[in-house]
Amino acid sequence: MGIGYQSSRSFIQGQGILLVWLIQLSPDSIQSIACRLHFPNCLNEAIVAGSKLKNILPGLENTSPSKVVEQLDPMPLETIFATYQATKSESLRQVLSAYATHWRLVKPIATGKTLQKLGLSPSPQYRIILKTLRDAWLNGTIHNAEEENTLLENILVWK
Repeated sequence: MGIGYQSSRSFIQGQGILLVWLIQLSPDSIQSIACRLHFPNCLNEAIVAGSKLKNILPGLENTSPSKVVEQLDPMPLETIFATYQATKSESLRQVLSAYATHWRLVKPIATGKTLQKLGLSPSPQYRIILKTLRDAWLNGTIHNAEEENTLLENILVWK
């Protein structure tokens, strides 16, 4: 399996090797090096996220896809690539690969416009409803548009 040749290739050509090396260090060491070398903010953020990911990664091994996505979505994709490269555990590499190649791209069919057409006024509830639908797709609870519509109807009955 793997994250993908093209993505990995362009990643390594950039600052990937540095990122793979630095995420192995403690947060204090990372900050010290980043300050001394005047890293750009985006690289510094990716390294700090990698350090955090390194700490939570073991807990993602037997976690539902929706929980993995919840943890990894805020992180730069470069951080996911670097952590994949630095991880020896094949099962954890599979989780990272599944996230990078599939899970992060899963979206419900319904959108905010769908909810508006169903009579819901725009509100923070949209995010909760759409997240519930996405989680259902990710976790295999629903498999097609009909099942999503049924779940959406059930959600709206409870609101």
